[in-house]
Amino acid sequence: MSFNVMGITSMKIYHPEGSSTTLMVTPGALVSEVPAEWKDDHGGLRRFDVVFHRGVAVVDKNLGELLIEKGYANRTILRRVTNTILRAIA
Repeated sequence: MSFNVMGITSMKIYHPEGSSTTLMVTPGALVSEVPAEWKDDHGGLRRFDVVFHRGVAVVDKNLGELLIEKGYANRTILRRVTNTILRAIA
């Protein structure tokens, strides 16, 4: 699910463990083609602090998709619940 906040397309992502934490990420280091919004005024790579509160964070859609693709976050809370159940019965 994505939504528009002040002209920026955002999305919710979910921490795999459901914890409240901060993930510091430099997304430009993870991809071969770096979008302009991931670079600073001098052409260097920007760092983003993704703050998860009770396992949920709201981020830019491009950043969210990258974090999901690389396994740092989940698209839905359902995956975390399923993994918790599977660990409990194993």
